[in-house]
Amino acid sequence: MRNNTSSVRQSAIPFIFLLLFIGVAHAMSACDVASQLDFSSNGGLTSADSNWKSLTFIALLVSGLLIAAIYMFGQAVGNMYMINRAKTDFTQFIITVVILVIFSAFVLSICNIDAGQFGLNDANFFDSTKSYFAYAESTAMSSYVKTVDSIMILSAISGYYVQGQIMVIGVYLDITGSFMPFAAFGCAISALQYLSNLVLLSVSVAKAFSVVTEVISVSLLNFLLPVGIVLRCFSPTRELGGIFMSLAIGLFLFYPMMFALSYLIMGQPQPIELPSTEWYSKVIGYTASFSAAGFFSGGQLVLTAATLGPAIDMVSGSIFSALESIGLTLLPVFILPAITWIIIAMLVRNLSSALGAEIDISSLARMI
Repeated sequence: MRNNTSSVRQSAIPFIFLLLFIGVAHAMSACDVASQLDFSSNGGLTSADSNWKSLTFIALLVSGLLIAAIYMFGQAVGNMYMINRAKTDFTQFIITVVILVIFSAFVLSICNIDAGQFGLNDANFFDSTKSYFAYAESTAMSSYVKTVDSIMILSAISGYYVQGQIMVIGVYLDITGSFMPFAAFGCAISALQYLSNLVLLSVSVAKAFSVVTEVISVSLLNFLLPVGIVLRCFSPTRELGGIFMSLAIGLFLFYPMMFALSYLIMGQPQPIELPSTEWYSKVIGYTASFSAAGFFSGGQLVLTAATLGPAIDMVSGSIFSALESIGLTLLPVFILPAITWIIIAMLVRNLSSALGAEIDISSLARMI
């Protein structure tokens, strides 16, 4: 029995990944999908033929008819096992109906609640969640641009060298000297290149969270919930159905509220505009400065040293700006989502236990 349950859980993984593509292809307001039911059109996420309310009713109707058929067949052949199983399934059917009624009330309440009453600037929790990830994505992209800009400046400046005047000794011997005042910045380039990979990953992570938001807003109700209802009404698939229903209900309720709370805690910052890349103009300016002080001897050596201070200030400011932006990216992209997902996973697990199946989140907790 345990092996069968494990195989059933594994078979659900491709189905869940399919929902990712469905959610992205049918991006729509979560509250529109949850509350509207359009009888005048077909094929849309709010139309009567594909909305979660219609699909849920059909799922309940099919489940009830199958349970009744099993009961009548058991009565006809005198099989007490089938009769008792049908009675048990009918009890779970009634419990499922009660759960759906409560869930529908919660969904309508969430969508009708004015998020401004909680201090949010958006109309509802779902919009605040989208605003949160829009800010996280813009922060990550801005940080990446600043990091690359700093790498370009360092790469150009570190290659500068000052050429000394040629001293002629005798007929065949010429002596000259040169030095590279910014060669040590090569270490900073390596560090920033490593961090730029992390920042580029954060851009992808922030975009992935936006995709997950769309999936939760659309696919979980219209596709995952009806399947979970049918599966939960029957004993052999009750555990898998409970998992599907807990994911659909739990994530739809808890995901927007938790991330809206995170957005409120951060002060609801607006998306950041991409910074301008200034490395080219700065490098050109210091190229001219070093050309003017390119040959050192006596007083010209002092002139060369005078150009080092502003260049070091410029490079240091670029590095500090990049590091500061990377630090600001970690909070909305990694730290807060990790904490939030742990809380959401615990809530969904408890809900799953109440629906008849416990989700093992130990691997997820280790990954986070």
